[in-house]
Amino acid sequence: MWACIYVSVMAINIVVTPAIIFIVLLFIIIGISLPTTPGFIGSIQAAYYFALAPFGVSAEDAFISSVFYHIIAYFSVLIVGLYYFSKYKITYNELKDKIKT
Repeated sequence: MWACIYVSVMAINIVVTPAIIFIVLLFIIIGISLPTTPGFIGSIQAAYYFALAPFGVSAEDAFISSVFYHIIAYFSVLIVGLYYFSKYKITYNELKDKIKT
C-alpha cells in the first residue's frame, strides 16, 4: 500500500518524502478503521486531504491523488486475485458454492 500511495502522489507531481507517505498511510488506516461507506469512498479522500494539507498540498491535488490510489489499490488486488483464480483453476461458481456450505 505504501507503494500505491507513492505512485499516486508522484503521478500528479507532488514532491514528498517517505515520511509523508507513511503519514498518508497512517491516516488511511485510521480512516478505513472507522465506520465508513462501501469501498471507503470519501474516507480515503479525507485521509489524503488531512494528511497532505499541512505540507502545502491543495485539496484538489490531494483528491486527484486519492482517486489514483483507489484505482491502483483496487486493480492490483483484482489482478492478483484473477491470477490465483486461473492458477488454481477456480471458477466463481465453485467459490460461491463453497461459501454457501
